[in-house]
Amino acid sequence: MRAALVMADVLATSDDHSEALGQLRQAGLLPVVIALGADDIEVARAAGAPSIECPAERPSCWDESVALLQLAASRADAVPAESFLICSDPADVDHARAQGCRPILVLGDRTFDEVYGLGEPEDKGASAAIDLDTAIRYALEEAQQHQDIGPFPYAAPPVEGQVRTVLPRRQDLAVVFGLVTVAGIAVALGVAYLLQEIYQTMRFPAIAYYLTLQFIDQTWRGVLFLIIGGVLGALVAVILPRVVFRQRAGGV
Repeated sequence: MRAALVMADVLATSDDHSEALGQLRQAGLLPVVIALGADDIEVARAAGAPSIECPAERPSCWDESVALLQLAASRADAVPAESFLICSDPADVDHARAQGCRPILVLGDRTFDEVYGLGEPEDKGASAAIDLDTAIRYALEEAQQHQDIGPFPYAAPPVEGQVRTVLPRRQDLAVVFGLVTVAGIAVALGVAYLLQEIYQTMRFPAIAYYLTLQFIDQTWRGVLFLIIGGVLGALVAVILPRVVFRQRAGGV
């Protein structure tokens, strides 16, 4: 890493950003301040570091100047792939990743949930720091590791070949459904015989009349439970392939 690009709005999270930017210079990471909007431009000009200014606000500034990060990195004689971007806006993180830059998100007095809401960030490899000083410490440590042992592979290694997902065949599902049905019938008959014996030999309170659905004709009671069993069995046939697919896709 050769450059540290710092969004101007992040400077306010440091008690002495001039000293913080000086730490970057001493470590060989040349700081360049990026200002988006009129308010940030004033801050950038007072930072005492090279700056790139765009009068527009987010996201139009990124959209109108796709080479903004390249231009900022060039001020430090570097390219985005050799640079950090210290920022406080999730949109800046996404833009940095798209340009090959290493983002560090500064939270300030916000929580992670307040920054991203209920959703999850698209880039889960970006570092998160509480303030500019912490972000600079992250950058310095990572730059030192980069120098000592080479770049860390943040991306997952490519998978050779395509993982084939095998779903159960219709015949397999029919066999499973048949076995489950036979097993269910056997258990149901056993329970029915036991309940009949208990019902004929014991006295139950009046509520048992309603719990056992005796106000419905016995034939229709049988039909009702057959329908319930058939629906539950059909649900198993629908759910089982989805469960198998999700497990195989997730590598479980």
